[in-house]
Amino acid sequence: MILKYGTYSHATNEATIQIAKEPVYSARGYRLGTLERWNVQGVLHADDAAALTTALDALEDAYQTQGKDLVLQTDASVDTQHKIATADTVGGVKVMHFGYPTGDGAEYTTYRTYEIELEALRNDGETVLYLEYEESFQTIGTGGPRRILVELLTEPPVEQTINNYTIIRVIQQGRAVGLAGHPPIPSPIYPGAVGSHDNMVSVETPRMTNRSSQREYPISWAYQMELASAPLPYVYLPTAF
Repeated sequence: MILKYGTYSHATNEATIQIAKEPVYSARGYRLGTLERWNVQGVLHADDAAALTTALDALEDAYQTQGKDLVLQTDASVDTQHKIATADTVGGVKVMHFGYPTGDGAEYTTYRTYEIELEALRNDGETVLYLEYEESFQTIGTGGPRRILVELLTEPPVEQTINNYTIIRVIQQGRAVGLAGHPPIPSPIYPGAVGSHDNMVSVETPRMTNRSSQREYPISWAYQMELASAPLPYVYLPTAF
């Protein structure tokens, strides 16, 4: 079998490979993909120490670059089922560890033992509109009378009704994170009751993965609405996704 990382090919049957796969879930229980880890152990051979140095330089140079395709091929250079194409991942294949675990015996005479760990998050999870979602409603006032207490000079305060009806204010605000792009921004529950200066929407910078890939797109919103009467239901329940 032949292991390839990008354009670099290990010698036939040089590497021993262990593969582990585990699903990755969001805090809300959505399956985001599969985290696949490869542990590669092998022995690089050469005619002498100088040739071994050259071969090790080529090996290290190959694994210094992230985001290359990883594939195990047959001796006839045919891809097997064990492969990770960067295009099918979130952020590409990542080299997590490179080292030489053995230093005794005749190491670095005509051979050198190496160990490499790679991982990638396969983009095979659920289609998630909202990776995170939270919303709240705050109701201020009931629409009933406004009463005040007027302090007098020599008598106890006098209660007066100055308005038989008052404004009901509803504040709707929330925040959400989209997985692959900025998700739709929820509309105010009473669009016609939002003042011209009472509408705030924020679209934030997405999180970068592996420099060139973007994932997790945050948005937030806040609306203040003014109503002349109390609609039903009077207690508003946030939308759950």
